[in-house]
Amino acid sequence: AIDGEEAGTMSFELWPQYAPGTVRNFLRYADEGFYDGLAHHRILREFMVQGGDPKGDGSGDGPHGNIVGEFQKPGEEARKHAYGVLSMARGNSPNSASCQFFICCAESPDVWNLDGSYASFGKMTKGVDVLEAMASVPVGGPRRSSPMRKVVMSKVEVKEGTAPKGDQPIERPSPDLKGEPEFVTVQHILISFDGAQRNVAKKPRTAAEADALVKDLIFLLVHMTWSVRL
Repeated sequence: AIDGEEAGTMSFELWPQYAPGTVRNFLRYADEGFYDGLAHHRILREFMVQGGDPKGDGSGDGPHGNIVGEFQKPGEEARKHAYGVLSMARGNSPNSASCQFFICCAESPDVWNLDGSYASFGKMTKGVDVLEAMASVPVGGPRRSSPMRKVVMSKVEVKEGTAPKGDQPIERPSPDLKGEPEFVTVQHILISFDGAQRNVAKKPRTAAEADALVKDLIFLLVHMTWSVRL
C-alpha cells in the first residue's frame, strides 16, 4: 500500500537450492507476521527498494540474529542480480544480514555489481506494476532515497507450491518516448557565474571570492545527474 491505498500484490519464487539458510530465515519472518505493516525505508529508482526494518530507518535487526551470507558462486548464473530479484541487505560484514531485504528495480551497474557479495534468494513472478509504483515514489532526504510517501507491506504470506505468474515479463517496462532516445548523456556543461566576467575584467578575485566560487562549482557538480533515464 502507498499512503494507505492498495497498490497490488507481488509474488516471488524462492531459491532454497542456492541459499537454503537465507530462504529459511525469510520464510520464518514472513510466517511469523514480522513484515506485516513494515515500510520500505529506502528507494533508489535506478537500483532497488529496501524494506523489512522494524525501526524504519535502515538500522534495525530482527529478533533471530544474523545469518551466514550465502553469496552467488561460480556456475550459479540463475542467481544473478537483475530486475525483480530478491536479495538480503547487510552491513559491512558478509555475515551481518538479518531481516532487511531489497528488490532490484532496474538493470544497472549498481545492480549487477551485487553478484557474489549479496545473497540473492528469489525472484518476482508477478507484480511488475506494483514494483514500478513503489520504485517511482518521490524521494528526499540527504541521500535522496527516503520515500516521501509511505510504502508499506500490508501482508506478507508464505504459500506452498508454484508461484503465480503474471501477464507481464519480469523486466522494467520501457517508457513510451515516441521515438526519442531513452537515455540522454550530458557531454559538456557551460556554467556561468553571476559577476564572473566583471571580476576578471576589473581585478583578480580575493581568496574568499575564489573559495566561494569553488564551493559553488563543487555543489553543482555533486548535484548533477550526468546520465538521465527519461
